[in-house]
Amino acid sequence: MNLFKKIQSSFLIGLAFVACAYILIKIIDNYQLFFNGIQMLLNAMSPFIIAFVVAYLLNPVVNYLETKFKMKRTSSLTITYFSIILILFLSISF
Repeated sequence: MNLFKKIQSSFLIGLAFVACAYILIKIIDNYQLFFNGIQMLLNAMSPFIIAFVVAYLLNPVVNYLETKFKMKRTSSLTITYFSIILILFLSISF
């Protein structure tokens, strides 16, 4: 019985190795489809990533306006966004 368990475990390990090798070969064989899927995922996620970065960078400015001038968060956020838009507009126009 002990020999049967060793053979069975060796067979399962070999079968798992063959299955992993087959999956890897299929991924390499269809690499264009695989990378197109990754590119589609990144294209769908890019607006969320950009929004996260903008919110992360502007949060200290909003917090400063809130604490220093005792403003509401919506007012300080609006002033911050208008300031950034104005700076971008002026830098593009000149």
